[in-house]
Amino acid sequence: MHLFALFCFSGYFHRLAALELTGPGAVSGLWGRSVSVPCQYHERYQETPKYWCSGIIWQSCSKVVETTGSEAEVKRDTVSIRDNHTLHMFTVTLENLTLGDTGIYWCGINLRSKSDFNFPVSVTVLQGESLLPSLCGTAEPTCSSR
Repeated sequence: MHLFALFCFSGYFHRLAALELTGPGAVSGLWGRSVSVPCQYHERYQETPKYWCSGIIWQSCSKVVETTGSEAEVKRDTVSIRDNHTLHMFTVTLENLTLGDTGIYWCGINLRSKSDFNFPVSVTVLQGESLLPSLCGTAEPTCSSR
């Protein structure tokens, strides 16, 4: 009985956290290109630092990049993060994607004195050629990749 109550209680907190921070769940991008991940948060966390973390398990993930709580872009290697206080959304951009970028990541809000809010995002890097309209610079059906 106690295990059932604990399970229901933890499910309640998971749903509560989802109201505080949400993301796309999964994104994909082409090798060599970039992909952006929007993470939406509750307005009360507008000036709280946000971060992007890498790892299957949130408790042991490694922070890749973190904001200071301002709207200034922060970049580390090929990953950047920018917070938009008006939209209550921070965006993480991974540039020059490699197959090694495939994995589980986390949008996070650094609450410092409590357990952070987080949301998992699966990133998949696809090999192969880009879409035909991108190669040709047009969406015309007569476009050729020759």
